[in-house]
Amino acid sequence: MNAKCRALRQEIQAIREEQNNHYHQILQYGTDTRQEGLVWVLKAIWYLDSNINLSKLPKFLDPLSIHYLFTVCHFFIFMRFVCLFLLWEFVCLFGGLWKCFFMCFFYVLFYVFFLVCQERYENV
Repeated sequence: MNAKCRALRQEIQAIREEQNNHYHQILQYGTDTRQEGLVWVLKAIWYLDSNINLSKLPKFLDPLSIHYLFTVCHFFIFMRFVCLFLLWEFVCLFGGLWKCFFMCFFYVLFYVFFLVCQERYENV
């Protein structure tokens, strides 16, 4: 059992390293494969619990553009944590039959709030 767990952990680590390399390669070439700009690449690297290699940023970005990308990325990550934290707080407050209702309701409410903030931030 321990040998299987160890093998699976090593496989997961290898996959994460491969993803990290892939995302840094996408970032280096400035490829927007999801129609969301380069912010999604920065978020993906961050969610892998990895550091963003600044030397892998595209050469055509000036310092102001780099600052903007990181600001937008931090905003999205912050909003995600706020939504998850508030959702968890409401789930802890209410139990029983109401638990599912409040989970769904507040998730939708904060997700809509997140989308509105995202749209406004992109229009700045």
